[in-house]
Amino acid sequence: MAFQEPPTERRSFRVAIICALPREADAVNLLFDQFWDDEGDLYGRADGDTNTYITGRIGGHDVVLAVLPSMGTNSAAAATASLRSSYTGLKLAILVGICGGVPRIANFDAYLGDVVVSKAIIQYDYGRQYPSHFAVKNTVEDSLGRANKDIRSLLAVFETELMRERLQADASKHLKHLQEAAREASKKKRRQANYQYPGTKEDKLYPATYAHRHRKWCSVCADDPDAFCESASRASCAEAGCDSAHLTVRERLEEVVPGGDFRPEVFIGRIGSGNTVMKSGGDRDQIAAQHSLIAFEMEGAGAWDEVPCIVVKGICDYADSHKNKVWQDFAAATAAAVAKAILRRYAAHDGDPSSTQKTGKAREPCYYIPFAKNIRFTGRATVLNALEDVFFGQEQTQRMALVGLGGIGKTQIALRFAYQVKEKRPEYSIFWLPVLSDEGAERAYAEIAKKLGLQKRSEDDDVKGLVCQHLSSAEAGKWLLIVDNADDQELFLGSIDKPGLEEYLPQSEKGMILLTTRSRQVAGEFAQYEVIDVEQMDKKEAMNLLRTSLAQKQLLQDEAVTIELLTYLAFLPLAITQAAAYLNQTRAPLRTYLSLLQNAENDTRVLEREFRDNTRYRGSQNAVGTTWIVSFRQIQKSDQLAVKLLSFMSCIEPKAIPQSILPDDAEPYDLELAVGTLCSYSFLVRRGQSNVFDMHSLVHVAMRGWLKKQELERQVTYDATCHLASRFPTSNDAHHDVRREYLPHAMRLLSRNSRNNVDETYRLFEKVGDSFETDRRFKEAVKCFEEVCWWKQGLLSEKDHDRLASEHTLASAYLDDRRIKDAIKIFEHVVKVEKETLDEKDHDRLVSEHELARAYLNDRRIKDAIKIFEHVVEVEKETLDEEDHSRLASEQALASAYLNDRRIKDAIKIFEHVVKVRKETLDEKDH
Repeated sequence: MAFQEPPTERRSFRVAIICALPREADAVNLLFDQFWDDEGDLYGRADGDTNTYITGRIGGHDVVLAVLPSMGTNSAAAATASLRSSYTGLKLAILVGICGGVPRIANFDAYLGDVVVSKAIIQYDYGRQYPSHFAVKNTVEDSLGRANKDIRSLLAVFETELMRERLQADASKHLKHLQEAAREASKKKRRQANYQYPGTKEDKLYPATYAHRHRKWCSVCADDPDAFCESASRASCAEAGCDSAHLTVRERLEEVVPGGDFRPEVFIGRIGSGNTVMKSGGDRDQIAAQHSLIAFEMEGAGAWDEVPCIVVKGICDYADSHKNKVWQDFAAATAAAVAKAILRRYAAHDGDPSSTQKTGKAREPCYYIPFAKNIRFTGRATVLNALEDVFFGQEQTQRMALVGLGGIGKTQIALRFAYQVKEKRPEYSIFWLPVLSDEGAERAYAEIAKKLGLQKRSEDDDVKGLVCQHLSSAEAGKWLLIVDNADDQELFLGSIDKPGLEEYLPQSEKGMILLTTRSRQVAGEFAQYEVIDVEQMDKKEAMNLLRTSLAQKQLLQDEAVTIELLTYLAFLPLAITQAAAYLNQTRAPLRTYLSLLQNAENDTRVLEREFRDNTRYRGSQNAVGTTWIVSFRQIQKSDQLAVKLLSFMSCIEPKAIPQSILPDDAEPYDLELAVGTLCSYSFLVRRGQSNVFDMHSLVHVAMRGWLKKQELERQVTYDATCHLASRFPTSNDAHHDVRREYLPHAMRLLSRNSRNNVDETYRLFEKVGDSFETDRRFKEAVKCFEEVCWWKQGLLSEKDHDRLASEHTLASAYLDDRRIKDAIKIFEHVVKVEKETLDEKDHDRLVSEHELARAYLNDRRIKDAIKIFEHVVEVEKETLDEEDHSRLASEQALASAYLNDRRIKDAIKIFEHVVKVRKETLDEKDH
């Protein structure tokens, strides 16, 4: 974690957080990134200010936290006025805490733990009392004024679907971090607060007309149901006797918390503020409807007049008589998490201390460039000069994008520019970030963090966020970041459901980002008009590249043929490099290669369909496709085994391909030659000295397109499935590492072929499922076994042995995945069928009964489990030897069931027998 220097004076603080209760402040304190007052107060306070403050840093801002001496609008007004007198530079105050929520907001259910954010404040108890009614004097927009333009603009952004989703996603991360920090703190001291989600069973909403009162044995409540009972107000719903049959049923409640994690929903709107706690469902609904309120709290109206503010509060009850304090800590935590998420989106103004460099010793520049300098690089002076002018000229742009066809040389230009900056401007740190995939970007961020000396404070910390935050700070100094291969629009720019990697790119006046992409939309979104189109090389540049790439320089003696060849290759760097690789390998003259190009099939529509955005060629001559088609055909003529290998590899993952997975129905010598052929064309790249290879992703796609054009794709996919179904190790094999190597390749193949109804497909599903089961990846195992069952249920009769075996396997996987009800349902069916079709002493039937009993035991149906285990043990005593492993396992399971049923003596008797037999038959060290 990179740490900042504290501000030098109070007026440098721009953000305040105000809490009415200590429990609210406790939650906020857990989300501070740094504290400035660990060793005492650094800043003091103005004369007459009676507040005590906590100072530190949250979400990129220096923050002062104030805790009110008491609740209510008057206390908030006095404390906020004092706060403003001491911290005169404040531009935003956030009131963070808990509130009573309106159950239905804008046609959506609101739940306990959701968070409300104020668009306006209504002081609903400020007005005139007439003989017949009370009238609110006015709205805050009129009486206290509107929120300032800065806050209105911020909230308007959060009302968009995209930014609200991002806000909620950020808040969810901060909530998990807060919960983890609280757990760690509880190990060191007595912490009373519980920030874990209380659960849907505790989220109880009664109709507004259903009062919280004693249902029996209370004279006050019995004499007058509408009378206030002090005793009932202090009692819980269970103690008072509130009937759960009257609870309001809300269908979406269970869907809100998939997997047990609660993600707070954020509602933005008018919030009611008053000096009294709202504890009446009827009054709540009447006042909320009258003023379009989404929640009720007690401090907003007091603070509003003193400093520009936003109210951010977690819903801890429904503002009715059924108060439930169990939600208060969790609601405080969700509010704190949303407040931090808001601050991360709240931009510091130019001149603010958060946006200016703090004094201190400048750090040494550091570098993460995963490639060596390309000594064969040639040309591209126009593009390099343009980058130099834009980044280091008078205007000094912070973002630039290089856009162009795949293979045009964008990455090599960026690499040359990086080394150019390193040599000419040694004060710049330089970092390289590939964004071909989430995993690759994550690894690069981790390497950059290591270079910068950044460390996670907890497992929930996101290394991308740490790097982004550090490089956005003045402490990072000057830097250049190369973002390479941002071709996947959704991965980089994100979607409504998931933020993109652009979200984690830093922003700093001292930093520059150069992006390479094939997508013009990505380039425009990222750099607006600061985009350079990388075009084909000119003749001189292309000639120099071919010359430096060829082993036989004499091939270039015929200049006319050379220019004709380069023209056919569209002066594309990747095409030139691959042509040179072919010429170096075959030692053929240029005229031969040119003849192959001229006679090749140049219709690349199949490749164009495959290569949209990051993988499609559009516009001018499709040079890469032409080069690869020629190469594919040439290999087809000269090395059929290499074509077979390349075809197989087009069906599996292109990265980390172990040689052992390849079809090997040839002599080892021929296999090595075929692999060498593919490496010589640069279609495969060997990882160091290992027998693991990478295949360029575009070659992978191009090969698929070529196979389609040759009408070979279906046959190749079938052959690949048959081969891998045979080659993939079974669960009985000891080759665990081999299975893990093969697993991503099998999954890639099955994802293309999952509904191709051939035996080998489902045989491979079974093996992959077994592998997942062995690795305890039960959810993935379940998906594989479900596919197998789906197929066999459509093919085989209900009583077929193979179908029953697959159902048994799926049920066992459900049991391992804790889907106990699903497991029981299938096991009961299997046992029922086997009772009709198999002898009582049949081994398979006994195994199924054993597993059903185990499922019952997991479901706490102990009596049912014991009944079956007793039957299995009784039969196995008749059919199996006393030392048989299956019999001993059943006896041990029965003993465990007895233990669960508190039949301890019965359990001991069996355990003693099992131990005695195993002492006689197994080694002392046997597991």
